[in-house]
Amino acid sequence: MRHTEVADLDRFKTGEMTIRPGRPFMHEGVGQGGLFRLQSGMGLQSVNLPDGRRQVTCMLVPDDVIGIEDGFLDTVSRTAEATTELRLSVYDKRGFLTHLCENPKRATTLVRLLSLSERRATDQMVTLGQRGAAESICWAVYRFYRRLDAISMTHPFGEGGVSFPFPYRQRDLADALGLSLVHTNKTLARLRDLDLVHWRGDRIEVAAVTRLRTHAGIPDREDDAFD
Repeated sequence: MRHTEVADLDRFKTGEMTIRPGRPFMHEGVGQGGLFRLQSGMGLQSVNLPDGRRQVTCMLVPDDVIGIEDGFLDTVSRTAEATTELRLSVYDKRGFLTHLCENPKRATTLVRLLSLSERRATDQMVTLGQRGAAESICWAVYRFYRRLDAISMTHPFGEGGVSFPFPYRQRDLADALGLSLVHTNKTLARLRDLDLVHWRGDRIEVAAVTRLRTHAGIPDREDDAFD
Protein backbone atom coordinates (compact mmCIF):
# COMPACT_ATOMS: atom_id res chain seq x y z
CA MET A 1 0.00 0.00 0.00
CA ARG A 2 1.03 3.58 -0.51
CA HIS A 3 1.87 5.71 2.53
CA THR A 4 -1.16 7.96 2.02
CA GLU A 5 -3.44 4.92 1.87
CA VAL A 6 -1.98 3.50 5.08
CA ALA A 7 -2.45 6.87 6.76
CA ASP A 8 -6.09 6.96 5.65
CA LEU A 9 -6.69 3.46 7.00
CA ASP A 10 -4.88 4.04 10.28
CA ARG A 11 -7.29 6.84 11.16
CA PHE A 12 -9.89 4.09 11.55
CA LYS A 13 -7.75 1.45 13.25
CA THR A 14 -9.53 -0.14 16.20
CA GLY A 15 -6.98 -2.74 17.24
CA GLU A 16 -4.89 -5.74 16.29
CA MET A 17 -5.44 -9.48 16.39
CA THR A 18 -3.45 -12.68 16.01
CA ILE A 19 -4.86 -15.68 14.12
CA ARG A 20 -3.45 -19.16 14.59
CA PRO A 21 -2.60 -21.30 11.53
CA GLY A 22 -5.61 -22.99 9.99
CA ARG A 23 -8.15 -20.68 11.65
CA PRO A 24 -10.56 -18.55 9.58
CA PHE A 25 -11.18 -14.90 10.41
CA MET A 26 -13.83 -14.20 7.77
CA HIS A 27 -16.59 -16.61 6.72
CA GLU A 28 -18.20 -16.68 3.28
CA GLY A 29 -21.89 -15.75 3.40
CA VAL A 30 -21.84 -14.61 7.03
CA GLY A 31 -22.44 -11.01 8.10
CA GLN A 32 -20.77 -7.95 6.61
CA GLY A 33 -17.28 -8.94 7.68
CA GLY A 34 -14.52 -6.68 8.83
CA LEU A 35 -11.70 -4.71 7.29
CA PHE A 36 -8.15 -5.89 7.94
CA ARG A 37 -4.59 -5.23 6.87
CA LEU A 38 -2.12 -8.09 7.07
CA GLN A 39 0.96 -7.07 9.07
CA SER A 40 2.77 -10.41 9.06
CA GLY A 41 2.21 -14.02 8.07
CA MET A 42 0.45 -15.56 5.09
CA GLY A 43 -3.05 -16.84 4.46
CA LEU A 44 -5.58 -17.41 1.71
CA GLN A 45 -9.09 -16.54 0.58
CA SER A 46 -11.48 -19.05 -0.94
CA VAL A 47 -15.07 -19.65 -2.04
CA ASN A 48 -17.11 -22.83 -1.97
CA LEU A 49 -18.24 -24.10 -5.38
CA PRO A 50 -21.72 -25.58 -5.96
CA ASP A 51 -20.29 -29.10 -6.24
CA GLY A 52 -18.64 -28.81 -2.82
CA ARG A 53 -15.13 -28.12 -4.05
CA ARG A 54 -13.09 -25.14 -2.92
CA GLN A 55 -11.70 -22.43 -5.18
CA VAL A 56 -8.76 -20.51 -3.72
CA THR A 57 -9.13 -16.95 -4.98
CA CYS A 58 -6.10 -15.26 -3.42
CA MET A 59 -3.01 -16.07 -1.40
CA LEU A 60 -2.58 -13.38 1.23
CA VAL A 61 0.77 -11.72 1.96
CA PRO A 62 1.83 -8.86 4.25
CA ASP A 63 0.38 -5.45 3.35
CA ASP A 64 -2.75 -6.97 1.76
CA VAL A 65 -6.06 -5.33 2.70
CA ILE A 66 -8.79 -7.90 3.31
CA GLY A 67 -12.50 -7.13 3.25
CA ILE A 68 -12.45 -4.05 1.02
CA GLU A 69 -13.70 -6.05 -1.98
CA ASP A 70 -17.11 -6.56 -0.34
CA GLY A 71 -17.67 -2.83 0.01
CA PHE A 72 -21.18 -2.22 1.29
CA LEU A 73 -22.45 -5.75 0.62
CA ASP A 74 -24.57 -7.44 3.27
CA THR A 75 -22.53 -10.64 3.40
CA VAL A 76 -18.91 -11.71 3.06
CA SER A 77 -18.12 -13.03 -0.43
CA ARG A 78 -15.23 -15.32 0.52
CA THR A 79 -13.63 -17.08 3.46
CA ALA A 80 -10.26 -15.82 4.71
CA GLU A 81 -8.00 -18.02 6.83
CA ALA A 82 -4.50 -18.16 8.24
CA THR A 83 -1.89 -20.43 6.68
CA THR A 84 0.82 -19.33 9.11
CA GLU A 85 0.24 -17.28 12.23
CA LEU A 86 -1.18 -13.93 11.15
CA ARG A 87 -0.93 -10.52 12.74
CA LEU A 88 -3.76 -8.28 11.54
CA SER A 89 -4.62 -4.62 11.94
CA VAL A 90 -8.38 -4.22 12.44
CA TYR A 91 -10.30 -1.22 11.11
CA ASP A 92 -13.75 0.34 11.39
CA LYS A 93 -14.95 -0.68 7.94
CA ARG A 94 -18.13 1.38 7.83
CA GLY A 95 -16.36 4.46 9.12
CA PHE A 96 -13.57 4.11 6.56
CA LEU A 97 -15.94 3.62 3.63
CA THR A 98 -18.12 6.52 4.75
CA HIS A 99 -15.01 8.71 5.00
CA LEU A 100 -14.08 7.85 1.41
CA CYS A 101 -17.60 8.57 0.15
CA GLU A 102 -17.58 11.97 1.85
CA ASN A 103 -14.09 12.82 0.56
CA PRO A 104 -14.00 12.18 -3.21
CA LYS A 105 -10.27 12.90 -3.46
CA ARG A 106 -9.60 10.11 -0.97
CA ALA A 107 -11.95 7.79 -2.84
CA THR A 108 -9.08 7.04 -5.21
CA THR A 109 -7.77 4.83 -2.39
CA LEU A 110 -10.88 2.66 -2.58
CA VAL A 111 -10.84 2.57 -6.37
CA ARG A 112 -7.19 1.49 -6.46
CA LEU A 113 -7.66 -1.24 -3.85
CA LEU A 114 -10.75 -2.58 -5.60
CA SER A 115 -8.94 -2.46 -8.94
CA LEU A 116 -6.06 -4.52 -7.55
CA SER A 117 -8.51 -7.11 -6.23
CA GLU A 118 -10.37 -7.24 -9.55
CA ARG A 119 -7.15 -7.51 -11.58
CA ARG A 120 -5.93 -10.45 -9.52
CA ALA A 121 -9.26 -12.22 -10.00
CA THR A 122 -9.23 -11.53 -13.75
CA ASP A 123 -5.64 -12.75 -14.12
CA GLN A 124 -6.55 -15.95 -12.31
CA MET A 125 -9.59 -16.58 -14.53
CA VAL A 126 -7.45 -16.16 -17.63
CA THR A 127 -4.95 -18.63 -16.22
CA LEU A 128 -7.67 -21.19 -15.48
CA GLY A 129 -9.12 -20.87 -18.95
CA GLN A 130 -6.16 -20.60 -21.30
CA ARG A 131 -3.03 -22.13 -19.75
CA GLY A 132 -1.95 -25.73 -19.35
CA ALA A 133 -0.89 -27.11 -15.97
CA ALA A 134 2.85 -26.36 -16.27
CA GLU A 135 2.27 -22.86 -17.60
CA SER A 136 -0.35 -22.19 -14.90
CA ILE A 137 1.97 -23.23 -12.08
CA CYS A 138 4.83 -21.16 -13.52
CA TRP A 139 2.45 -18.21 -13.79
CA ALA A 140 1.28 -18.62 -10.17
CA VAL A 141 4.84 -18.94 -8.85
CA TYR A 142 6.01 -15.91 -10.84
CA ARG A 143 3.05 -13.84 -9.72
CA PHE A 144 3.67 -14.75 -6.08
CA TYR A 145 7.38 -13.96 -6.45
CA ARG A 146 6.58 -10.48 -7.81
CA ARG A 147 4.19 -9.77 -4.95
CA LEU A 148 6.77 -10.79 -2.35
CA ASP A 149 9.58 -8.97 -4.14
CA ALA A 150 7.56 -5.75 -3.87
CA ILE A 151 7.62 -6.07 -0.07
CA SER A 152 11.26 -7.22 0.19
CA MET A 153 10.50 -10.84 1.09
CA THR A 154 12.64 -12.54 -1.58
CA HIS A 155 16.30 -13.55 -1.56
CA PRO A 156 18.79 -14.08 -4.40
CA PHE A 157 19.40 -17.70 -5.31
CA GLY A 158 22.37 -18.64 -7.46
CA GLU A 159 22.87 -16.54 -10.59
CA GLY A 160 19.62 -15.02 -11.77
CA GLY A 161 17.48 -17.04 -9.39
CA VAL A 162 15.36 -16.25 -6.37
CA SER A 163 13.96 -17.95 -3.28
CA PHE A 164 10.99 -16.95 -1.15
CA PRO A 165 8.62 -18.33 1.50
CA PHE A 166 5.68 -20.41 0.28
CA PRO A 167 4.05 -22.05 3.32
CA TYR A 168 1.08 -23.49 1.45
CA ARG A 169 0.10 -27.08 0.64
CA GLN A 170 -0.02 -28.58 -2.83
CA ARG A 171 -3.79 -28.80 -2.31
CA ASP A 172 -3.94 -25.00 -1.92
CA LEU A 173 -2.08 -24.49 -5.20
CA ALA A 174 -4.27 -27.07 -6.94
CA ASP A 175 -7.44 -25.37 -5.67
CA ALA A 176 -6.17 -22.00 -6.86
CA LEU A 177 -5.50 -23.25 -10.39
CA GLY A 178 -8.39 -25.67 -10.86
CA LEU A 179 -6.10 -28.69 -11.06
CA SER A 180 -6.32 -32.08 -9.42
CA LEU A 181 -3.86 -32.79 -6.63
CA VAL A 182 -2.33 -35.67 -8.62
CA HIS A 183 -1.86 -33.48 -11.71
CA THR A 184 -0.34 -30.72 -9.58
CA ASN A 185 2.10 -33.14 -7.96
CA LYS A 186 3.21 -34.60 -11.30
CA THR A 187 3.58 -31.17 -12.88
CA LEU A 188 5.68 -29.88 -9.98
CA ALA A 189 7.94 -32.92 -10.37
CA ARG A 190 8.34 -32.12 -14.07
CA LEU A 191 9.16 -28.47 -13.32
CA ARG A 192 11.72 -29.64 -10.77
CA ASP A 193 13.32 -31.93 -13.35
CA LEU A 194 13.49 -28.97 -15.74
CA ASP A 195 15.26 -26.97 -13.00
CA LEU A 196 12.50 -24.36 -13.08
CA VAL A 197 10.74 -24.60 -9.72
CA HIS A 198 12.00 -26.38 -6.59
CA TRP A 199 9.49 -26.49 -3.75
CA ARG A 200 11.41 -27.39 -0.59
CA GLY A 201 9.35 -27.45 2.60
CA ASP A 202 7.89 -23.99 3.06
CA ARG A 203 10.09 -22.25 0.47
CA ILE A 204 10.29 -22.10 -3.30
CA GLU A 205 13.57 -21.79 -5.20
CA VAL A 206 13.60 -20.57 -8.79
CA ALA A 207 16.84 -21.20 -10.65
CA ALA A 208 16.29 -18.50 -13.29
CA VAL A 209 13.54 -15.89 -13.06
CA THR A 210 13.67 -15.10 -16.79
CA ARG A 211 13.15 -18.77 -17.69
CA LEU A 212 10.24 -18.99 -15.26
CA ARG A 213 8.60 -15.94 -16.84
CA THR A 214 9.05 -17.43 -20.31
CA HIS A 215 7.47 -20.74 -19.26
CA ALA A 216 4.64 -18.79 -17.63
CA GLY A 217 3.86 -17.22 -21.00
CA ILE A 218 4.24 -13.66 -19.73
CA PRO A 219 5.50 -11.20 -22.38
CA ASP A 220 7.90 -8.49 -21.22
CA ARG A 221 5.33 -5.80 -21.97
CA GLU A 222 2.89 -7.36 -19.46
CA ASP A 223 5.42 -7.70 -16.65
CA ASP A 224 4.47 -4.37 -15.06
CA ALA A 225 0.96 -5.70 -14.44
CA PHE A 226 2.36 -7.65 -11.50
CA ASP A 227 3.54 -4.56 -9.64
